[in-house]
Parts: sequence; C-alpha cells; structure tokens
Amino acid sequence: GGAAGMGDKDGLIGVGIVFQPTEDGTLYVKKLKEGEPAQRCGLIRPGDCLCEINGRDVFRQPVDMVKDLIMGPPGTTVRLGFHRGTDPRAKLIQVALQRNRPGEQMVGVGVVFRSDNTGALYVRMLQDGGPAQLSGEVRVGDCIVEVDGVDVYRKPISTFTSMVLGPPGTVVMFGLRRQDTLMVHRVMLRRNAPIATSDALANDSQMAVYDGNIKLRRQLEAAKEEHQRLQGVLVEKQRQLKEAERLYEHGASGMGGQMNEEAQRLKTFAHWPHNDTTHPGVTPTVLAADGFHFAPTAQDPDMVICFFCDVQLGDWERADDAKAVHRKLSPNCPLCIGIPCGNKAIVKGASSKLDAGASAQQRLEDVLMRKALLLQTATALEGALDDARRQIGEAVQARRRIQAEAQAI
Repeated sequence: GGAAGMGDKDGLIGVGIVFQPTEDGTLYVKKLKEGEPAQRCGLIRPGDCLCEINGRDVFRQPVDMVKDLIMGPPGTTVRLGFHRGTDPRAKLIQVALQRNRPGEQMVGVGVVFRSDNTGALYVRMLQDGGPAQLSGEVRVGDCIVEVDGVDVYRKPISTFTSMVLGPPGTVVMFGLRRQDTLMVHRVMLRRNAPIATSDALANDSQMAVYDGNIKLRRQLEAAKEEHQRLQGVLVEKQRQLKEAERLYEHGASGMGGQMNEEAQRLKTFAHWPHNDTTHPGVTPTVLAADGFHFAPTAQDPDMVICFFCDVQLGDWERADDAKAVHRKLSPNCPLCIGIPCGNKAIVKGASSKLDAGASAQQRLEDVLMRKALLLQTATALEGALDDARRQIGEAVQARRRIQAEAQAI
C-alpha cells in the first residue's frame, strides 16, 4: 500500500514519521521528516518496524488506529517501540518523543550533566533559576536512569539530550538514583526558559555544544560507512587485477596449444553427445565460437574447456546457454568481454590465416592494456580511500575539540 503520514489533524500533531504499510499490515518507517522529533532523536531509522505505542502492542494493527495513538496535543509525549533487523529475539528500541512542530523553541529543565567512564550520566550542576533547581528534588550527583519512563542508563548522550528538550511549558519525568540507595526517585519537571543569569547563558552554550557534538557523530558514522564501501570496491578491483595478471601469465605460456583456432576446436566435437534440436544453446558451433573444445571424461561425457581461461563446463541441460554460463563463471575471460586474445575465428570466404606470432603479440598487448586500466582504477580507489580516512580524522579531531569545550561531559 501507499505510505502513511502522521500529519496535523484537528489541532493534534504527530512526531514526523512516514510509515510504509505492507500487504500483511506491518508498518515500516519509510522516512523521517527533517527537523521533527523522530528525526532529531537520532534513534529511529528507515526500515524499522513499529511494534508498540505507549506500551500497547500495535503490530499489524490498522493504520487508522495507529495514527490515532501517535497523534496528540502539542507538547505531549508518546512512547514508541521498534524492532530492527531479522532476529525476533532482538530487544525493542524504545523512544519517548515530544510532539511539537518544526522550528518550535526547545528548552530543557536546567540540568548540566556529566558522564563517567561507563557511560552513566550524573547531575553535575543545576542551572540557577531553572526548573530542576526550583523543584528542590534534583540533587548534584544524582544518576539519571530514566526519562519519561524510558531507560537511558548508559545510553548515548544524544539519546538523553533529545528526550529532555521540548517546547516550553511541557512536562518531562526524570528517574533519578541517589548515591545512598538503589531506589529510583521520579521527579516531574515542567520545561521552561530559565532566568537569564550568567550561569544560564553558559548552560545554553553547553547545550549548543552538545548539539554540535551529535551532528559530528553522525558525520563521523557517515564517513566510516563511505570508507567501508570504498574499501569493498577496492578489494573487488584488486581481485579483478589479480585475475587479469593470471590471464596474462596463462596467455604468455602458450595459448592452449592449437585450440586458439575455432576450426580446430570445432573438429573436436565429432562425437558430441547432444542433438542441436534438443540442446540449441550448446551446439558444437556455439561452443567452438565461444572458445570451447570438447574434452570428455568418464565422469563428464559432455565436458568442454575454454582454451584461454581453462574453465571446465559439463552436465549440460536442454535450456542451458553456453555463452551465458561462460560469462557467469569466468567474467574476466577476454572471450566473454570482447578483448582480442589470439582467438582465430572462422571467417567465411577467408583463404589465408593470420600470422600466429602477430596474433599472439596482439593478444598479450590487449591483456596488458586491461591490466593497466585495472591498475589505474585501483590507484584512483586508493586515493578515494585516503580522502575518506582524512575526513574521518578531521571528524574525530573536531569531535574532540567539541568535547574539550563541553566541560560538563
């Protein structure tokens, strides 16, 4: 079916997710709207499968019902659970999102936090005039374990930040663990713009630094993915280069006896076991033209061998196409890709043969040319990989600068 968007309706708004329903009713994330809560949180990806809304199972439930559950008044919270990947035992990815419109002012509750070497988040200081300080229930040293009922213990800082920020006047619930107890103390705080003291301005700067750090992390991940892709392409090109070198060495060693001549290859099919009518794709004419000569064995009475790449094919069936099989199993064979390689095709009306030495020389020159082209491609890819590594290094350095500026982290 078509994509299902969660847009404004009667004053109610969603969180910026466009879903793609399948025939069995499963809802997958098709895309995330730029600047809206789902995209800003950084935890939801296209392809994720929606399973829960506010703790309720919505797997394969009607789209209209799901839409009614997701939408709500601006400033309210909705909790979503997603399944990612193919492992049915994988833990649900849970997020709490504040419904708000793009471009709407986002504020926190005046908490400056720090993380230890395990990734746990602690209250480092309370901003003067902020909701957390005015509540009297949040203390320096408290460990933040929940936000709006979602576990954030040892989760990425970006997860915590995106859940704490919201429109002014909306409510967020913290779950705090004190140093002297294992009990979770829950505090309801109303987001509000704090009194503009010097400490408040400093905290605003720190939050801006956090946002910059999140963006740099995403850029770093993108650079790593590009690096991995280029690395894969380079490995494939290097494999093709080795294959070209192998073909060159094979060609330089003797061109498979006299089997480089199509007429000689055709003569070997005098006792070919298959009929041209029943096996039209593997007739002697087709096989000889594609570089094969007949070399039967007791185990494979219809085996043929390519004179150049030495690929051995047999057990032919009625629907087989010799040319297609040759290209699939030996894609770099010059006979498959149209590179001259000393093959002497039968030319109708021709009364003289080409000089064998000149033909062999031409074959080797053509293979060498292909080798040179592959080397150029590999060199270009290595250059692209160097650029990708440089970009990763720059992203890491920029991230370290940002972290150095954010003393609260």
